[in-house]
Amino acid sequence: MIIISLGGIILQEHSNPIFPLVSGPPLPQRLHYGVGVPYLDTLLVVGGHDGRRATDRVYRYDRETHNVPTWVLLPQRLSTPAHYHAAFAVNIHEQPKWT
Repeated sequence: MIIISLGGIILQEHSNPIFPLVSGPPLPQRLHYGVGVPYLDTLLVVGGHDGRRATDRVYRYDRETHNVPTWVLLPQRLSTPAHYHAAFAVNIHEQPKWT
């Protein structure tokens, strides 16, 4: 999987909607202007601004860790820190269907 980052939506500081009508836990850091990317049965938060600078971090919402929902910082990073951007996930193991 690769994440394509293009150009924004605003996530609220410390309290982010995960799925309709369900609130999730606070992010581990203050974050504005990140992008929520649906991925499999969860959500990634890609990039954003921490109040001082843009970030290259990617967080995954994890509902299964010790039965306590949490955000997991992934080792993958954006090649360039970004905020006010768009992003989406692409499965690089599937052949695109252009027909």
